[in-house]
Amino acid sequence: MSHSSAMEASKSAKLYQHKTEGVQKKYGIQLLEYLPVKHGDIIGEIGCGSGNLAAILARLVGEEGRIIALDPNMERIKVAKKEYGNLKNIKFISCKSVHLPILKQKCYDSFISNAVLHWIPTEEKIITFRRILSVLKPGGYFVGNISFNRSTNMQLATAMLTLEEQEEISGFYYRENPEKLKTLLLDAGFEIVEYKYRYSEINLGTVSNFLDWITATYYGKFDFKAAYKHVKNDIDFMRLPSGDVKHTSEGALFVCRKPLLIE
Repeated sequence: MSHSSAMEASKSAKLYQHKTEGVQKKYGIQLLEYLPVKHGDIIGEIGCGSGNLAAILARLVGEEGRIIALDPNMERIKVAKKEYGNLKNIKFISCKSVHLPILKQKCYDSFISNAVLHWIPTEEKIITFRRILSVLKPGGYFVGNISFNRSTNMQLATAMLTLEEQEEISGFYYRENPEKLKTLLLDAGFEIVEYKYRYSEINLGTVSNFLDWITATYYGKFDFKAAYKHVKNDIDFMRLPSGDVKHTSEGALFVCRKPLLIE
């Protein structure tokens, strides 16, 4: 039996904006510890989703700075514009990372990519990394993270779906091994300042909240709550000592820099 969701794209985007407060936004705030941000900076964000991290960056760079925030999902961009349209120093653009806007040559001070790169095909990563390097100022930073596998609870939730739906979800991901991703960054021309393993556990609260989050993560295409009704007596999600559902993430965090001099 199919569990495909009838959730509208706009509703899914709004749900994503609300539910990512607990996961993606926390990862993004962790990344900011590694990003040297100055008043007046121009910063690009690859995969801004519904704009939560872009809004934080906009306040950090001030009115003289500028945030160029990209996401290929038009509905999430619409939510971002509605939620943060009052911040005049953010420009939200719906486009793929390979079509990163060039304001003028070498004008960006830094780039950030949070919980996004595992959604981008390898060949597009290569193009994206080279494009970022070409528009960064010498010495500019590119900071990001990537997940190398799905958490146990995400795998359990996916297993509730039909085989056809499971195969579709598997096709969403493009995860290189840690050394391969590092090589892609070096081949693009970046200097690696820091590259380290990242593991985190996040409290997602109730099963209902967890299922809302994973539904929004997959663009509302699959109705996880409907699937859960058929197996709830047979499935046991991993939990924290408090009894709340937990989300775990294993991956890498990287800090790269454009060389001051490029031959």
